Amino acid sequence: MFEHIHFFSMSGNYKSEEVLKSAEYHKTIKDVEVASPDHLSYVLEGQSKYLLSHPMSKEARKHLIYIQSFNYMISGEKYYTKRDDFSSYLVLFTYDGCGTLTYNGTTYELTKGDGFFIDCRKEHIYKTKGSSWEHSDLHLYGGNISYLYQQYFSDQSPIFHFTSLAHYQNLLEEIVLTHSTSSSSRDFFVSTKVNQLIALLYENKTQNNTAEVPTYIRYLQQYIEHHMTEDLSIDELSSFSNISKYHMIRQFKEYTGFTPHEYIIRLRLLQAESLLQMTDMPGYQIGLAVGFSTEASFIKHFKKFFGVTPGYYRKGIS
Repeated sequence: MFEHIHFFSMSGNYKSEEVLKSAEYHKTIKDVEVASPDHLSYVLEGQSKYLLSHPMSKEARKHLIYIQSFNYMISGEKYYTKRDDFSSYLVLFTYDGCGTLTYNGTTYELTKGDGFFIDCRKEHIYKTKGSSWEHSDLHLYGGNISYLYQQYFSDQSPIFHFTSLAHYQNLLEEIVLTHSTSSSSRDFFVSTKVNQLIALLYENKTQNNTAEVPTYIRYLQQYIEHHMTEDLSIDELSSFSNISKYHMIRQFKEYTGFTPHEYIIRLRLLQAESLLQMTDMPGYQIGLAVGFSTEASFIKHFKKFFGVTPGYYRKGIS
């Protein structure tokens, strides 16, 4: 694995207290984000191949996901890392041996094919269980990663599992190899491939979730989308679904992330946005056309969602 990538390497046994006193360490981490010594402790035992982040512009760091560091490690029995309050997201994958992760008050065991995706701002500890733990650590930050994590991973178990290594490993090596190249477009392609990796992790978790969207929820979504400009009441939607309105509201939110009312409002606002961009229709006519009962209601909801009134929104894109 990782045969075509040039790594830095080290081996031995190091404690965080010793490393933090080293002048060589402070030279190495210059311009690289690391956790504060007050929120970090570790013992590094075994062999490690590693990469560090490349210099990037502030704009690139703001808009693109980037690699803070990457490590491929064969860790000994004393190895552990404990930290919190570190602005980073960590994807760790186990190739052999065994380790554990303690996160959000739960301890998980990690064996071959297991990995985790965590927010390192939360307190966590991961360590070897047994004599050896072979794993890779990919620290990421920047761009939309905080949004992606909070939206799709924060309320789930951090653990993922791949029965077949190939797809995950091939994509990971593409990311690391791209990171290692000298190219003006390197940061863009690293960010693009990291988004693909995050999508793969999400797909893996959703495939392992056996709960399917009920047929009546799918039909109800389609019904709302085809009748969003009409005055749709909860009683009418409940009647269409043939279940109680309270159960219908709970189930709809569970599977779509929105109540039926919120879903209708979002659909109308997105349609109104398109009409503001593509037509010269007056704002009040657009509001009525997409289903709002009054101009005042349209403006109130539009401003709450987009942060500006329809008039200011149109001026901003003209």
